Amino acid sequence: KTIEILREAEEYPGPSLIIAYCPCINHGIRAGMSHAIVEEREAVRCGYWPLYHYNPLADPKLSVDYSVPNGNLVEFINGENRYADLNMIDPDAAAGLQTRLADDARELFRILKSNGE
Repeated sequence: KTIEILREAEEYPGPSLIIAYCPCINHGIRAGMSHAIVEEREAVRCGYWPLYHYNPLADPKLSVDYSVPNGNLVEFINGENRYADLNMIDPDAAAGLQTRLADDARELFRILKSNGE
């Protein structure tokens, strides 16, 4: 899919913008950086990183390239030190924010899907 989107962006007769999720060592991926591809895939699967593209020349213009978030968003973010640390500092705040994030991911999918149809 990445190659397809890069080609589409390159062929567009004007400026193109690609925003990609690329985990880095500073994220503190608990599985290790050798699992970066798995991390990227799971970011999309759980709704953390919505995968869509917009091409004004295509029909439809907006393509949503991921499925309904699988409900594992909290598990996903807790696999990174930058988010898991909040559980140690303030578990109540973490629980509230994590629930809100999961709700927001589902709502974003709903919005994107309804605009892409």
